Amino acid sequence: MSLNTTGEWSIDEMMLYAEGPLSVTNGAANALIYDARLELAGSAPGTYTTVRGQTYYEVAAGDANFIAIGNADDEWATLPVSNATAITAIESGGEWRIGAFSVEYVDGSSDTWTMTVGNAVWLDN
Repeated sequence: MSLNTTGEWSIDEMMLYAEGPLSVTNGAANALIYDARLELAGSAPGTYTTVRGQTYYEVAAGDANFIAIGNADDEWATLPVSNATAITAIESGGEWRIGAFSVEYVDGSSDTWTMTVGNAVWLDN
């Protein structure tokens, strides 16, 4: 993570692992992806604001690109996805909390598949 004094920040590295199968949907069909992970592909720029001593961080929808990796139907897949909703985070006492957000993939048939990343907590090193 990097930030400056003008209200800009970025997530420079992020790797998220799914606990159990990851459910994806295109609104008409559902699929399960096993051993799934999301790897941030490059820096994701955002902004931050401080309200009553608490700093809120946000990466706008579409500004974070990931590589989704997982096993579906006994085949490994690597797909480019981006955040369809904002990624929000707060830090307090060395603990980071990231809110749930969605990522999307558009397949060869122009169907949009959505995956939801749940809330997460991690400690600052």
